[in-house]
Amino acid sequence: METLNRVLMPEAGVAIVVLAVLLVLMAILLGREIHRGRALRARLDQMTRGATDGSFEGALNHHIDAVRTIQGDMAQLETAVSVLQAGLPLCLQRCGMVRYNAFDDVGGEQSFSVALLNAVGDGVILSSVRSRNSVQVYAKACANGKPSHTLSHEEELALERSRT
Repeated sequence: METLNRVLMPEAGVAIVVLAVLLVLMAILLGREIHRGRALRARLDQMTRGATDGSFEGALNHHIDAVRTIQGDMAQLETAVSVLQAGLPLCLQRCGMVRYNAFDDVGGEQSFSVALLNAVGDGVILSSVRSRNSVQVYAKACANGKPSHTLSHEEELALERSRT
């Protein structure tokens, strides 16, 4: 029997070493899996943050409700943008101005003509003519780019500048 123990003992020592190595490897793998589990739990907690019950289904329902609300808001914004785009051609968006000396004895280019038109050419041409003793202001309507009255050279130049 003693001979049998001497023969089996070296194998038992090897078996113990192998088992110890396997135990260390299993401990390392267990630690890695625990770390992965914690990371997964953190991601799940982040995803279910908006849910009242903390479940994935609750979070998904919360996000679906948020998307529906945003879709409604987007529809309202699209309607508002359409209204603004429809009115945009009527807004003043083309301007041209010319400053000049209306009289030889008045300097500083204090007289001016300005054309204020929308996209289709409707608007007004304003002129302010300054002399030494007075200031005269004139307004001429413009429809489809055509003035209602004969224009001075400066008014024509202001109208031309509004087109560029």
